[in-house]
Amino acid sequence: MKRFLLGLFVLILVLFLIAPVVFAQGVMKEYRGVRLGLSADEVHKLLGKPRVTSPDGAEDYVLNDENSVAIYYDANKTVNKIVLDFTGEKAAPDWKEVVGNAKVEDAGSGIKLAKYSSDEEQFSVTMWQKVGATVRTIITINKK
Repeated sequence: MKRFLLGLFVLILVLFLIAPVVFAQGVMKEYRGVRLGLSADEVHKLLGKPRVTSPDGAEDYVLNDENSVAIYYDANKTVNKIVLDFTGEKAAPDWKEVVGNAKVEDAGSGIKLAKYSSDEEQFSVTMWQKVGATVRTIITINKK
């Protein structure tokens, strides 16, 4: 009986320790290898030359005719925000791939919104989608 209880205790402890990892698996933390904290040089190696660089240093990349990604940098020239802009119903990833099990809320006027936030990892990811004549989806990965 003692062995059984000890085994059960160990199993519960292991499940408790890995649960955050399991539940966070569906959360988008990067796109095409670009993740928060990367240097501008590392981003350029992954995505190539940006289409446009704004005066504040943000860089725009074209993914295809209707989709793009914008990379924002902090004062140290490391990525602190990634903004993906998708047009079309099938262009964007599924909600669960982006925000995991976060609640998707109906904000009215054809707009849905969900946010996952992690104090432990110091980041958040938000997915916004407007359905109308076309579907537009914006995903933002932010450093806290």
